[in-house]
Amino acid sequence: AIKYIQDLQRQARDIKAEICALHSSTNNNECSSNSSCLTSATADVDDNTHQSQHVMCMALQIDISKMEEMTFHIRIYCEKAPRVLVHLTRALDSVSGQLLDVQNCNVTCFDGHVIITVIAK
Repeated sequence: AIKYIQDLQRQARDIKAEICALHSSTNNNECSSNSSCLTSATADVDDNTHQSQHVMCMALQIDISKMEEMTFHIRIYCEKAPRVLVHLTRALDSVSGQLLDVQNCNVTCFDGHVIITVIAK
């Protein structure tokens, strides 16, 4: 059971690292010195808009819980901003098939926030 939990935590770290790597490779930006690309509960993602070249950080929270044997509920919560959904879906697509087999995915936008709910094996 301990090894299984450790593997799940490793997968969560891999997903967070993939999100940060995808974002930095698409924008050719490094994370700012006052923010961390990866923390235990959140990943700070910089979004560089083409018109204003304004960099804004948004908190990204990923919650993973086990539903049943080898089936997980993944909840991704962040602020709604331009291209955020594109980056998140690309990150999910890149790990799908390698680490996860996505069974269902729902996107909910409300009050300036986005929640992506994924059921994966």
